[in-house]
Amino acid sequence: MKDYQVNRELMNHTKNSEVFDMYCLSAYYSFETFIGKKIGEKFHGNSFEVTDEIFKISHSLVFKEAANCMHTIKAVSAVAL
Repeated sequence: MKDYQVNRELMNHTKNSEVFDMYCLSAYYSFETFIGKKIGEKFHGNSFEVTDEIFKISHSLVFKEAANCMHTIKAVSAVAL
């Protein structure tokens, strides 16, 4: 995924210090986790689509976005019952 990766270089191309990163969870962004290592081994990868640095920066909305999804899922589940 290196050619399509969201990383510091790509973010710098925006020339906007207020640009946000939004990324859907579940996301694999690090080979330092058990699952990340397994994915790297299985697919012979050396990069994920988003870097650990970008995933965790202050301009990342990943976890806020996940919280919104959680409420949507709960609402849909309540209606389905």
